[in-house]
Amino acid sequence: MKYLGHLPATARGAVYMLLSTVCLAVLWVLIRYASHTMPSPLIVFYRTFFGLLFMAPILLRERHHVFVTHRLGLHILRSLTGIIAMYATFYAVAVAPLADIVAISYATPLFATLVAVLALGEVIRARRITTLLIGLFGMLLVMRPGLRELGPGHLAALGAALMTAGSLTAIKLLSATERIDAIVGFTYIFMLPINFIVALFFWQWPNMTELVLLVGIGILANLGQVFLARSFAAAEITAVLPLDFVRLVLAAGFGIVLFGEHLDWQTLLGASVILLSSVYLAHRESRLAKIAAAKGEVMTEKRQRPNLHE
Repeated sequence: MKYLGHLPATARGAVYMLLSTVCLAVLWVLIRYASHTMPSPLIVFYRTFFGLLFMAPILLRERHHVFVTHRLGLHILRSLTGIIAMYATFYAVAVAPLADIVAISYATPLFATLVAVLALGEVIRARRITTLLIGLFGMLLVMRPGLRELGPGHLAALGAALMTAGSLTAIKLLSATERIDAIVGFTYIFMLPINFIVALFFWQWPNMTELVLLVGIGILANLGQVFLARSFAAAEITAVLPLDFVRLVLAAGFGIVLFGEHLDWQTLLGASVILLSSVYLAHRESRLAKIAAAKGEVMTEKRQRPNLHE
């Protein structure tokens, strides 16, 4: 991706975000196809296994830093929430309409805000409360409890969004002191053995077609996350996050063409409301972080400024 270096930062972030949406949308298609003949826990294991092979060169190159930590408990919490989120997502993708799953996944930043308030004691004020309520309204438009039949896939997607929110909160806490490759490395250390043990209860050797699907799942899952991280690193989150709506369009298109699904206007409207709420929350957090950083610089300057009256 060196040829993207000449682009302005925001444009580069937008390209990475679009690449991420394509990878994740195609990933879900491969999961759906693989689930026709393989149980979800087995797909989860192979996703972790081939994902580790994909990341192995980076982890080995940084091995002296990857496995050093003083926050092992938080790494375990991040891994466990990530495992549950992965199982729930793969199951949801296997049995529920793809557009519905994408729409529900947009609520992850909203749930992350709730986790920060309830678990970390962060202060929540009127604007964030209003935004959360609007996001909840969008969720109700998508789910429509009592007006449509909600299958276990919808509930699994909701649980996946909750667990992903917990995992992202743990990553946020870890990133203050830990290297990104260390977070990734410890995640695989804990995920792979657990996923292997669970997979043994559903074990079957994949045929050649299934193997191609599983390798593709492992590679696309990692590429999607890598492109997403590069997007957020290159540009403001609020500038690129709206482009995640392309993921809904792609997922809905794949669902319609490949699996005979349909997209109703309530799901489309609900997804839009949820995503806009998430974008606004990201904007508020970014703005507050800049204000806090500016205050910190002012305080540092005051401490370093000599007192001429002494």
